[in-house]
This record gives sequence, structure tokens and C-alpha cells, in this order.
Amino acid sequence: MNRIEEAEKFLNDSIELDPDFYDAHNQIAKLFAATKHYEKAEHHYRNTIKISPENLDAHNELGNLLYKLSRYEEAQSNYSKALELSPDSPMICYNLANTYRKLDRREQAESMYKRSIEIAPNNADAYNNLGLLLKEMDRFDASEEAYRSAARIKPDNVIVVNNLGTLLKDQGRIEEAESAYREAIAINNQYASAYYNLANVLYEQKRYEEAIESYDESIKIRPKFPSAHYYKGKLLEEVNHFEEALKSYQEVVELDPSNADGYMSIGNVRFKMNQLNDAEDFYYKALELNPKHADTYFHLGRLHQKNKNYSDAEISFKKSVEYDPRHAQAHFSLGRLFHELNRNNEAVDMYRKTIEIEPAHADAFSNLGVLLKNAAQG
Repeated sequence: MNRIEEAEKFLNDSIELDPDFYDAHNQIAKLFAATKHYEKAEHHYRNTIKISPENLDAHNELGNLLYKLSRYEEAQSNYSKALELSPDSPMICYNLANTYRKLDRREQAESMYKRSIEIAPNNADAYNNLGLLLKEMDRFDASEEAYRSAARIKPDNVIVVNNLGTLLKDQGRIEEAESAYREAIAINNQYASAYYNLANVLYEQKRYEEAIESYDESIKIRPKFPSAHYYKGKLLEEVNHFEEALKSYQEVVELDPSNADGYMSIGNVRFKMNQLNDAEDFYYKALELNPKHADTYFHLGRLHQKNKNYSDAEISFKKSVEYDPRHAQAHFSLGRLFHELNRNNEAVDMYRKTIEIEPAHADAFSNLGVLLKNAAQG
């Protein structure tokens, strides 16, 4: 019998001798939670609360368990009771804020994060999660201020610095984002997400060799990192290294067999290699996984058009815009198809829709201009 089994036996013996011994219920609940016997843990936390309704620790720990199980409404109820019992607990305010965020009750989450910080001004985790929340609310300046406050409290917190980098990237502040990601790597050179995020900003700047190096570092640290394999594949595809791109995309679908983007991307590379039958197979595999995958329908439409299967191409492009009405390229491709088939009025409508969605789409302007000129000349 190991120590955990021995502890469980003695706690059970205690409960058998005194079924109302709430502390024994609470302690065995913690033991079951730690060993991932969640159903038993919940049973004993609830027994603790039944016997001792004002037990702060049991309400908070049951909240933690329910949060871990994604049962957020129930977690919120227990955290709220714990907060009634201990109104000045920064930990409970923080736990409740996290739960409100999961429930998309953003104003209440913000209020609880701020209350936690007011009680414990050096709570870097509360500042960090407040930053995440404010970013989700598109309050970027306030989010940045929260992240920087967290970083001042814990300058070596790699997660905070990485999150700040992502905020800066999303605002288009690419050089500052790059600097933040490099700082995160300097703090912890085994943090795969920082290398991955750095690779993405290098990719965006077309610094391809550096980006590949960073993707490779992230994958070296975390080999089972589908997103790193995927974006490395996209980069390799963009620079026409098709065989290497296929290897990266193959890693994606091996790690995540339900990844429709991975199968679609393999199809795209096969298409570029003029392996059209293989490409079609991979597109249909992607659609099998996600029947409403607008991008796959778009690429399948291109394949049908190349094969002069115009009716199938039209069906695919229309499916693409059905599932993503803002898919500019699918509208444009429909316009080109109609143009090719001399269905000029429909082509004009599609080019106009393309320009409405993407006002800088030069090809749509050009093709629309040609059609209108030809129509005017009779």
C-alpha cells in the first residue's frame, strides 16, 4: 500500500467512525481531486458542505474542481458563496473573475479582476488575465496597461511578456511584438509558444529563413505542435518548396486527424504540383471533416474550373460564399467563371460584390472595367 492509498484508507476509516466529520470529507475530497478521481472528489466536497454549509475551503475547492471540469455555472455558484464567506479574499475574487470570463460575463469578470487587484496590488496573474479579458473586449490600450503592470510585478513571467507580444502583433505593431517575443525567449528559451509567435511575425515580414528557424525551434521543444507544423508548411508552400510543405502538413494531420485545414492544405500543394486527382481526394477529406469549410469549397471550385467542369465549379464557389459570405476570392472566382461562360450580368454582380468586400481588389476592378467597357461598346 502506497502513501496515497494509506491516506485514503485512514480518511475513510475516520468517516466510517463519524460520518459527520466534515474535515475528513474535505481532506479525502482533496486527495481524490489530486489523483483525478473527480466524481469521488465532488461527492465528498458536497458532503462537507452539507455537513458544514459555511465551509469556505470546501466551497472554493469545489469551485476549482467544477471549473476544471468546465462546469462554469456551478463553479460560479460555489465561488460566489465562498466570496460571501470571505469578501476580502483576492484568490476567490480572481477565481470568480476567471469563471465570469468563461461564461462571457465580461463586465462582472472585469469588476472581479479589479477587486482582486485592489485587495492584492501585486497580483500579476490578475493583471495578466485582466489583460486577456480587455483584449477580447477590443480595449487594447487598457489591455496593454494591464500586461505591462503584470510585467512590472513579475519581469520574468514569460507568459505575460508573450501575451503582450500577441497584443502588439494584433495591433500591427510588428517590431514591438518581435521585441516582446525575443524578450520572452530570453526569459525562458524552452517556451515553444514564444518561438512560434516570433516565427509568425518574421513570416509576416517575409523574413522566411529566420521564420523557419523559429518554427523549427518551437517544434524541437514541442514536437506535437500542430499550429507550428501548419504555418511552417504554409511558408514552405509560399516559397514553392512543395515537398517540404507536404511533410509539414502531413505532420499536422497525423497529430490532429480531424484538422480540415491540414487536409485542404495538402490538397492545395497537390493542386500546385498538378496532381489534380490527389488534390481532389484531399479536398473531399477536408469536407468530410468539416462540411461547411468555405476555403475548401473555394479551392475545390478552382480545381473543377481547371478541369473545365464548370457546373461543379459553380456549385463549389457558391457553397464557399454560402458558408462565408465575406469570402472575396470566392466571389471573384465566380465572377471569372461567369465571365468565361459569357454570363456577363452575373459576372458584373460578382465583381461588384468582390469590391464591396475587398475595396483594394485590383483584379476585380480591372475585370469589371473590361466587362462594362465591352457592354458599352455593344
